[in-house]
Amino acid sequence: MWVFYGLPFVTGNNTLVISINSVGLFLEVCYVVGFIYYCHTNKQRVNVGFKGIGIAVIFALAAFFELYFDKSKTTRKLVAGIQSTVFSVCLYAMPLDVMRTVIKTKSAEYMPFPLCCAGFANGIVWSIYALMSKPVDIYILIANGIGAILGAVQIMLWLVYRNGPKAGEKPTQNKAELSSEDSIV
Repeated sequence: MWVFYGLPFVTGNNTLVISINSVGLFLEVCYVVGFIYYCHTNKQRVNVGFKGIGIAVIFALAAFFELYFDKSKTTRKLVAGIQSTVFSVCLYAMPLDVMRTVIKTKSAEYMPFPLCCAGFANGIVWSIYALMSKPVDIYILIANGIGAILGAVQIMLWLVYRNGPKAGEKPTQNKAELSSEDSIV
């Protein structure tokens, strides 16, 4: 979405947005192709393939209608900016379920620290870029500001629960939770 947003006929001169997100798009396509290649069953391949085709069709239709019906650059930027922002916020919000699991299990094993840091850093860097743009790019700022906040929350959760129980382990009890049959040594 951000590659489309950065195109000259949508927002003007956004070379960094186009180039960086084009590299990201290429890497994502390579990842999906590798994932499909290593799928264990044809059912998984077909499932991933249909989802990919569905996403591509939705994006193509959105781009077509935006370019065909929106003749003004201002309206195109508005629509593409809102679409890209919503898409990015959804991506940044995906770990919310994992964060719930971390809180529930009191273990950060399902939330890798490098991934938390990468999400936080990505949100910060793009937010700084948006603030440095003249004029300030509100769409990039909103999406990545939310991403930076969610990344910071993930890092805090990881720091709080990093030494929690691993899968299959019982959580340790504090002295107040010990039953009368337990003894403190």
